[in-house]
Amino acid sequence: MARTGGAGVGLFALPIDAPGLSVKPMRSMDLLRPLSSLSFDRVAVGSDALLGVAEAAWPNIDWVRVMICTELVGGAEKCLEDSVACAKERVARLLDL
Repeated sequence: MARTGGAGVGLFALPIDAPGLSVKPMRSMDLLRPLSSLSFDRVAVGSDALLGVAEAAWPNIDWVRVMICTELVGGAEKCLEDSVACAKERVARLLDL
């Protein structure tokens, strides 16, 4: 997202090799979703990079947030199920002694 000349704030898609854009990979626990730090130094883009004004894009951005949170909740639920199963197995082994 960036300020535009007269349209307020816009949502843009930039090529990774855009002049003035620096991409620095970051460490993450999730190897399937790599993270990067982006730095912008006077990046100039054409009107073809504008996806839309920010106000119109917010519903789509919110939908993406909901989907990512849903995925994370599912992963956490699986970790809890596995932890409970492991704890039950350990208790059962102790009772067999």
